[in-house]
Amino acid sequence: MNKTLVTGLLAGLTIFAAGFVLGIIRTLWLVPQMPAWQAVLIEGPVILTLTWFVLRFWVRRGAISAATSTRLMFGGMALITLWLCEWIMTIALMTEDPGFFFRSLATLPGAMGLAGQLLIIFMPLWMKPGQDPIR
Repeated sequence: MNKTLVTGLLAGLTIFAAGFVLGIIRTLWLVPQMPAWQAVLIEGPVILTLTWFVLRFWVRRGAISAATSTRLMFGGMALITLWLCEWIMTIALMTEDPGFFFRSLATLPGAMGLAGQLLIIFMPLWMKPGQDPIR
């Protein structure tokens, strides 16, 4: 399998793990205190910042080329992996039907989350080649 795709898969799994933890916090502590869309608005900058660092780490670790097509393939694979993990989690843990995940994207909180997730494809393009993942 292509190194770029494998690295994108690992990045997507890492983002999913971070989002899973933040989703639990949002659901248990924020949503009871405010509307779901406000909770997503609070969570958004946190997960986007974490996503930036995760992607930057994997770009460096996987030595992802600075070529636009390679960076888009990496980001696209990370996003597809994230969506697949979310879809499986919806079915397995939430015992919802397979279409529930897609219907939830049509809600305001779902659309807000989707807009943030779409940035995953483009974030790697904004990273300098060889950028240190720690700084």
